[in-house]
Amino acid sequence: MLGLTSLVIGVPALAFALFGWSQTAQPLFGIFTRYICIFGSLGAMIFGALLANESLAMRKNLAGTHVAQSAEESPLDFLVVLEKEEEELVTT
Repeated sequence: MLGLTSLVIGVPALAFALFGWSQTAQPLFGIFTRYICIFGSLGAMIFGALLANESLAMRKNLAGTHVAQSAEESPLDFLVVLEKEEEELVTT
């Protein structure tokens, strides 16, 4: 979610810094404000892309493990069967 938010904010900020910037107002950081906005938006887009990629990779891994676990018997089932066999041996 944070990755997508960073991408959504970074793209318009970069477009504004490159194409819609007006130098008539006196900015806080002087003439460097435009460059700070450009580098900040590029950083936000890169960071957002990395987070989104990592999130997708984690979801694929988790989905794969759930499918694999559901196909196999769970270890708990094995222990229950083993305990029932031991009870049968003790009672006989």
